[in-house]
Amino acid sequence: MTSKSANGWVSDAASWSSGYDTTPTVASDAYPEYGSSGGVGVPGTFTFTSKVKDVVSFTYSFNGGPEATVAAGADGTASVDWTPDSDGGTDLMVSATTGSGIQLAPYDYFFTVN
Repeated sequence: MTSKSANGWVSDAASWSSGYDTTPTVASDAYPEYGSSGGVGVPGTFTFTSKVKDVVSFTYSFNGGPEATVAAGADGTASVDWTPDSDGGTDLMVSATTGSGIQLAPYDYFFTVN
């Protein structure tokens, strides 16, 4: 895009854009992000919160395993319980899906099981 002044001068081409973070927020008291806690057989609850309106579900996967989907409440949140069967670094990948079927950007939540 360029602009033209009253005296005929034309500006250099430029553009601008803006972005919007659509990744969900993930939280857990038992397994905090980037923390080392819990242990094999110690259950934890993970809460997913959408930053976008009209989210109807969250799809998640632990360590690249099978995906599961949980319905979002009217407040745009959902919680899942998970009990680790092994120790070490753990990746929880979560994305939200809108009522129109659009899957939003995923969030990678990392923690370590003691």
